[in-house]
Amino acid sequence: MNRDNARVWQRHAAQWNAVGAPLKPSPEDLQILGQEIGHAEAAFGETPWCLLLGVTPELAQHQWPKASRLVAVDQSAEMIGTVWAENPSIWSRPLRGRWEQLPLPSRKFAVIAGDGALNVLATAEQTRLVAGELARLLSPQGRLLLRCFVRPDVPESTAAVCAEAMDGRIKGFHAFKWRLAMSLIDPSHTTVVVEDIWKAFERHIPNREDLARRSAWDRCEIDTIDAYRGNHARYTFPTLTELRSTLNDVLHVESVRWGTYELAERCPNIALSRREP
Repeated sequence: MNRDNARVWQRHAAQWNAVGAPLKPSPEDLQILGQEIGHAEAAFGETPWCLLLGVTPELAQHQWPKASRLVAVDQSAEMIGTVWAENPSIWSRPLRGRWEQLPLPSRKFAVIAGDGALNVLATAEQTRLVAGELARLLSPQGRLLLRCFVRPDVPESTAAVCAEAMDGRIKGFHAFKWRLAMSLIDPSHTTVVVEDIWKAFERHIPNREDLARRSAWDRCEIDTIDAYRGNHARYTFPTLTELRSTLNDVLHVESVRWGTYELAERCPNIALSRREP
């Protein structure tokens, strides 16, 4: 992990409890996850092995199949130390590592799940590398279950998104934050530098007290934007079509499902299986 990425995840870990939907999975997303885990039942065997990409508490504490063994892989020691909590019902352990090269056996996992995991990868090529590694780890009848953040086919302008926020027409700050980030994506690529999100916020909304008053957002939520200041890591926001194209060589899309919360249309739950050679 480079220094910029390390700084991102140090700050992310420190403010985890202040982050809300849609950045965190909703009850609807967890319900979809449970249903998709059920569809992978044929891959379970006597001891279902499951893998998490990251240490998202809502996923780690999910009601996994009885007798499951759950491994959660994150490259950030800060996220593991601050956010990780063992599942009280099954064997579960964190492992520090990079998703591009996981020290885990092939065809071992009945279920692999992640929330926003692909969005922290800096390039489409990195996404392809991770997809190939996940396909290697999936058992033949296993399922990869990902909630992803995708930008709309028709882009929004940054000024328009910020104007909606100031007019009180966006329900949640974190939905605004993702819309702001996606509005900065140039059509020629799919990534945004994390600090540029903060810069755009400061440029278009210089008075946070005014924003809090007009939007009814809590000031501590608004201040979570400061975790992006000085960070030169990248977030990736492809369109759904671009994402499917990137994954298509090694993974097959079984289903795409959405919740009904604010910005859910940009947070699809995608179930995938491995493509056999």
